[in-house]
Amino acid sequence: MPVIHVELWKGKPPEVRNALAEAITAAAVKHLEIPPEVVTIIFNEIEKPDWYIAGKPS
Repeated sequence: MPVIHVELWKGKPPEVRNALAEAITAAAVKHLEIPPEVVTIIFNEIEKPDWYIAGKPS
């Protein structure tokens, strides 16, 4: 069912991604009233020099 894409700067350790995936899954389960088995989380890691905010590199 839901596929949730998360874009973040490259280099976050696995434990950070794992905790975030668990929190996002829990929120989807609660608010969408679905089982956790149908929630997919995909992390897209972006190099920091490729990330711009307000037209400027972050």
